[in-house]
Amino acid sequence: MKIQTRTLYRLNTEGRLTGINEGDDSGAPLLFIGKTRDSIQAYFHELAPESLVEELQDSIHDPVSISLLCRTIEQYRPIQRIWMGPAYVYSGNLLQEIEELEHVVHITGNNLYLLDMHFADLQDGVETKSPIIGYVVNGQAVSVCCSARTSDTASEASLYTAEAYRGQGLAALVVRRWCHQIHAEGRIALYSTSWDNISSQRIAQKCNFTPYGADFSIYI
Repeated sequence: MKIQTRTLYRLNTEGRLTGINEGDDSGAPLLFIGKTRDSIQAYFHELAPESLVEELQDSIHDPVSISLLCRTIEQYRPIQRIWMGPAYVYSGNLLQEIEELEHVVHITGNNLYLLDMHFADLQDGVETKSPIIGYVVNGQAVSVCCSARTSDTASEASLYTAEAYRGQGLAALVVRRWCHQIHAEGRIALYSTSWDNISSQRIAQKCNFTPYGADFSIYI
């Protein structure tokens, strides 16, 4: 969970959240909890009052009571949204070469035009989102897996599929190739989603991801 936290967020020297790990100092939740079978780790925003942090820390134990945490936080500030979901790490057989598929393409600065139709917003972030893997149909990527956030140790996957091409198994193909590329670069491939996103959880299963914990984020 420490690896995932430092991949998703920026932390100051006191271990407080300062922002998301996407190039700016904003967007971090008030509280981020990572829970595994053996431990619970809690991280607080750098602007959270110490009195609130201490009160929340007293309430964080197994099982995690989100309702109790929310009641405590709402005495301080209204809650905007809550994120909860499983966290996975890639556990595929790295000794086995990924099958080369004609339509699965590594997108770099040399072939950004592949993103023109469906994913133009990714073109400006090609360096920070790298590696970007796309499934190409008629000269345009219709499903893309890229790095949402990256640290020296790991990258967290971000997945997009054009609506007309969903449900065809393309997402799993680009995710697997993305994982292979991440490991070739010497980093850990992470994947997380929300509990209500069943299709995303199915992709994790198809790609041999291993669930190692769950995330809880509360934003104000």
